[in-house]
Amino acid sequence: MITLLACVQSSDECQHVLDLHLMPIGAHQMSIRWSSPSDSTAAPILYRSIGDEEFQKIATLTPDVDRYTDMQSPWQEKSIRYKLILNSGQNKYCEEICSAGTLSDEAYAMDLHLPGSGTEEPMPLLIFLHGSGERGHDLELVRKHGPLKLIDAGQQIPMIIAAPQCPTNRSWEVNRLNANLDDLLSQHLIDSSRIYITGLSMGGYGTWQWLSSRPEIFAAAVPICGWSSPAIAPAIKDIPIWAFHGAKDLVVPLAGSGNIIDALKQLGANPKFSVYPEAGHDSWTAAYETEELWAWLAAQKK
Repeated sequence: MITLLACVQSSDECQHVLDLHLMPIGAHQMSIRWSSPSDSTAAPILYRSIGDEEFQKIATLTPDVDRYTDMQSPWQEKSIRYKLILNSGQNKYCEEICSAGTLSDEAYAMDLHLPGSGTEEPMPLLIFLHGSGERGHDLELVRKHGPLKLIDAGQQIPMIIAAPQCPTNRSWEVNRLNANLDDLLSQHLIDSSRIYITGLSMGGYGTWQWLSSRPEIFAAAVPICGWSSPAIAPAIKDIPIWAFHGAKDLVVPLAGSGNIIDALKQLGANPKFSVYPEAGHDSWTAAYETEELWAWLAAQKK
């Protein structure tokens, strides 16, 4: 997450002061990424994605602190203030970089499955967060994987299923997800004691983040091949969690889930963690096809 604190433009350069909440993900999932040089006293470099595995250096990040803070640990979050000075001739990226840090309170576009319960009883709600490949402005994409794919294949899931869509080149923002949840609660008959969240890859990250931000809301969570900081464990230790990951995942390594699961267990929690020994990044297909998962999820209640 990038929070823009200041922007000063001149004829040949654009200077920003940013608070950077650094969360590494698969490089192909980002339009902007940070790379730390081998010299730990040097500043990290900002890159812009220009194609698959092609990145263009556009800036040097200078820490606005007395000393450089290590950014080498791949699954450790860092919050640091930097001054961003774009390289000469790169002003055209100013708007893109600024907009990446602009938060909105507007709800995401959302696909919705409303099962016929046959009664006027409130229904459980499952919110599905897709991965980076399904971002955009075509809601058909959110049915490519996950619960709505199962619904389209004929599986019965007795829950309201909501699938918001994240725009291209953005990541999940909790404040916008909260707006989606507010809309759902105001417009549909939902059992507030049975609100569940699941997501894959970038959506797995969104699941961990939203869960830690609003632990009072969710009755259970199913993050798949996601990642976050173990520091969120105290906030979510009392929530039933079933995480899934592929042992051979090269996009989001197993430690992305494993570190949080370990932290939860150290706090006395008992999360479920399924690791597929031969699976790569796609651990979600097998996870969502696990029959036991749906019975387990439906049994969870605040």
